[in-house]
Amino acid sequence: MSMYESGSKINEALKAVLQGVDESDKVLILDTMIRFGQVAKFRCRSNVAYENFVNACFKDIATIIREKPEHLDFEILRVKEVL
Repeated sequence: MSMYESGSKINEALKAVLQGVDESDKVLILDTMIRFGQVAKFRCRSNVAYENFVNACFKDIATIIREKPEHLDFEILRVKEVL
């Protein structure tokens, strides 16, 4: 899957999730997502570093697990439960 195809799928999911959210909260959520991506890109040079970063970001918010979905040939991080 290309970067653009992945971006399109994320776009669709974001549109659905942000529906009904007021504009100031949308800006806050989207700015936080952009910051997350910027720090991950700059700081995380390995999968372990990225997983540690994700766990730090979601501490006391959600439990994150690594799993391999049937439709993929590799493991990904996913939310196991919201705290």
